[in-house]
Amino acid sequence: MAEITIRHELDCSEDAFWKCVFDEDYNRRLYLERLAFPGYKVLEQKEEPGSISRKVHIDPPVAGLPGPVKKLIGDRLSYVEEGTFNKATKRYAFTVKPST
Repeated sequence: MAEITIRHELDCSEDAFWKCVFDEDYNRRLYLERLAFPGYKVLEQKEEPGSISRKVHIDPPVAGLPGPVKKLIGDRLSYVEEGTFNKATKRYAFTVKPST
């Protein structure tokens, strides 16, 4: 299985970053209003003493994709992200299950 590492430099504290990641209202506005995704919905989010787990369904926009790619995935694409944040290590492990 392929492994991907993504890094983003953000001008905020680590705690502020993680607070945003799990703030449902912030993410709803980010995905639906600012990024104009067709769909974003938190299916499940549970906080426990040592962790936060969540499951979100996301419909990214497909407009502007190259023709061959759009032919492969169709007019709609969605994915479900399931992840768990470990509060002690401040690590978020997740899987993404695409619809196509």
